[in-house]
Amino acid sequence: MPTPSSWPRTYLNWKRVLLLSLNCIYFMLLVKFSQKTLEMAANSRLVERQRRNIQEELPRRGEALT
Repeated sequence: MPTPSSWPRTYLNWKRVLLLSLNCIYFMLLVKFSQKTLEMAANSRLVERQRRNIQEELPRRGEALT
């Protein structure tokens, strides 16, 4: 069993470990959120580009048919 003089140091170590763990979790969540945001932006640009290409192709196909 730890002596009373070692309790404060042990408490501070656990407090630091807990704080570091929370900081790591926060950082990981921030990175994941950034990745998801970039992925959604890239998908949005891709969908927009495909939509524009389809809209540009429709008049060309109509001209070819007439």
